[in-house]
Amino acid sequence: MTDGAPRIGVTTNDPTTQTARRYAAAVEAAGGKPAWITPADLRAAGDAGTALRRLDGLLLSGGRDIDPRMYGEVLIPGIGVDVDATRYEVEVLLARAALEEDMPVLGICGGMQCLNVASGGSLHQDLSLIGVNPASHKGSGEMVYHIVRVVSASLLAHVVSGEDLQVNSSHHQAVKRPGKGAAVTASAVDGVIETIEFPASRFAIGVEWHPERMPDVKRQSRLFRALIAAARAARSGSR
Repeated sequence: MTDGAPRIGVTTNDPTTQTARRYAAAVEAAGGKPAWITPADLRAAGDAGTALRRLDGLLLSGGRDIDPRMYGEVLIPGIGVDVDATRYEVEVLLARAALEEDMPVLGICGGMQCLNVASGGSLHQDLSLIGVNPASHKGSGEMVYHIVRVVSASLLAHVVSGEDLQVNSSHHQAVKRPGKGAAVTASAVDGVIETIEFPASRFAIGVEWHPERMPDVKRQSRLFRALIAAARAARSGSR
């Protein structure tokens, strides 16, 4: 990638959905060029490294749940775990390759969880298991909103310019054990981990909320601009 807007891979099962189009719109508004990556694309590429070669950065989008076996646990029945094995058995490998190659990457909701599992971390299969009411993080058909407390001097604090941030929320799982190299840099008031980032990486951050659904909120859109800036810098060989 040498000319034009940075090419950002956007993971999805179906590029035609409104959900997918929101991610693409956020990338375009920030100055990037979205390139869809489906599970079929990853399998056709043969390996994750090949899939990444055409990209300057990566956006891991939200989705269903990762098979708990991928982080060394057994699926707990009756708590709403909705596994998408077809997607995540290849997408976790893609996330791992992006971290290994120091490609700029932003994980959103399930994409944050994917980043964590890719780096060796684990997940709470449902917030109820840690005494948190899942309804406080996932409404019935609508987003809920809450405050996250951002660690000062973190990448997130730099990007959003502050330490308290109102976010939307639509998840029933969360990071349990952070992966290797991952730092927790934002949490909800109830203790649920809301952001991980990888300080040793050029730009690698995962957020549990959906900034693509808040396009008019400047502090949220800065996450996409930061990804595009990092992708552009990586393409030019600078940090």
